[in-house]
Amino acid sequence: LQENQDNAEIDSLKYTTFGGRLVYGGGGINPDITIKYSLPYDSASYKLKTDLDPERLSTRGLGFMFTNEYAEEKSELREDKEFFFKNYSISDETLEEYKSSLRKKGLEVDEEEFALHIDDIKFMLKLELAHQLWDRNVMWQVWVQRDTQLKEAISHFDQAEQLLVDNYNN
Repeated sequence: LQENQDNAEIDSLKYTTFGGRLVYGGGGINPDITIKYSLPYDSASYKLKTDLDPERLSTRGLGFMFTNEYAEEKSELREDKEFFFKNYSISDETLEEYKSSLRKKGLEVDEEEFALHIDDIKFMLKLELAHQLWDRNVMWQVWVQRDTQLKEAISHFDQAEQLLVDNYNN
């Protein structure tokens, strides 16, 4: 008897998605489109950046400390946020300064490993710098520039809009 009541209850929670798929209540709705998430940098780059600090002063470690000092020296970057987003990139000279700061802390920099992850390290330093120059919200604005999941989701907005139009016009 309980099983029949449960089935009757489930049947009463039927819902058809905008995409025309029948779903049942009680367990959530699977999306019509699934987008795999991946970090905007690879895990080896993140490990390289965070593991450089042997004392683990913070999860941001020496990259955080370097960009903190760099932001004080280059405070003029605060004057043009638009330029920072669209055009600013960590220069080779700045990367050399970063590596030098690591060496001054007694850390060995594996040049091959560093070169292999150079684009990701530049991105992570730019993230930290955005946080130092402005705040966490600005840092996230930089983050979304490389967020592949967000870009993929945005590419489906027209399709989502059409599903809404079709659903409400019927």
